[in-house]
Amino acid sequence: MALGCMPRAARIPAKAAVDMECPQAQITVMEVEQQGDTGPHWAMGCGKKVVYELDNRGEWVVNAPVVKDLQHIKPQVDER
Repeated sequence: MALGCMPRAARIPAKAAVDMECPQAQITVMEVEQQGDTGPHWAMGCGKKVVYELDNRGEWVVNAPVVKDLQHIKPQVDER
């Protein structure tokens, strides 16, 4: 990789932080179905998730609405 270059997916966390209203440090990004750096990616954080895809200009765009990620929500247990 050339000096100053970064994987395209490395630009997702900053965008996801704004789109999801979540601190960038809490955003996790992973490939959808292992389609590579330019394929769709999940962004997850703060109990939400969204899919990003590259548009024809090479910009990451939200492919579907931001949804609550129920896997990250722990049920409250009444311990009385």
